[in-house]
Amino acid sequence: MLAPARESLVSGKPIPWRRVKALPDYVYFDHSIHLAKGIGCTTCHGQVDQMPLTLQAEPMTMGWCIDCHRNPAPYLRKPEDVFADSWSPPPDQNLEGRKLMTRYEIDTTHLTDCSVCHR
Repeated sequence: MLAPARESLVSGKPIPWRRVKALPDYVYFDHSIHLAKGIGCTTCHGQVDQMPLTLQAEPMTMGWCIDCHRNPAPYLRKPEDVFADSWSPPPDQNLEGRKLMTRYEIDTTHLTDCSVCHR
């Protein structure tokens, strides 16, 4: 399994990137806004730190994204927890998520407009 990594080290050639999640060309996605607004890596990517091979953990369908855009509170984290692999929501996540929506200035009024994700 590590042969490609060893070959890359010896040859100096990078390992070819193989996308795990392929979105259609008409879908616009920007990691930075999601991270800045408190969406953690594992929310979409799953427990990558526990995957022997990176797999697609979530469907990344339009419906899946819209569900979060309609109600992001259950998924929001404090800034210091965005990159935490071991994060799990506290018992009062809905309340905490609503507070974080205010803190991050998240207004869901237009989060489901087509142009938010389709360009």
